[in-house]
Amino acid sequence: MNDLQSVVDEYFAMWNADDPNERLGHARRAFADDARYVDPLADVTGPEEVAEVVGELRATHAGFAVRQSSDLDTHHDVLRFGWDIFDRDGALYLSGIDVCTLGEDGRIRTLAGFFGAALDAASHAATPTATAAATRG
Repeated sequence: MNDLQSVVDEYFAMWNADDPNERLGHARRAFADDARYVDPLADVTGPEEVAEVVGELRATHAGFAVRQSSDLDTHHDVLRFGWDIFDRDGALYLSGIDVCTLGEDGRIRTLAGFFGAALDAASHAATPTATAAATRG
């Protein structure tokens, strides 16, 4: 599978699948066999573990829907896109972005998920990294 949107579609289908076997099938089509998935709540390896984490979240958030909220942005083997989660009443519950690296077969090799909007530069002004960068000038 090398069409990026198809891979991302499989990823969102996995998030929205209630049936565990269907969810696992989507995960296997979206993720490389040794893929790593990390977000603030999980750090797992392989499509089976990704599907399991998603299943646990679907069990506690029944009726929630995950949708792509941006175009795909890609360069080299890196891909990013936004997403929204809606509760069972259709209200926005959470937004975020995912940043992925892709394998040669086009499937996701690594995915880092971030909850919420990106922080603005002013919020990083006093961090050690920003301070060190400023002093190197």
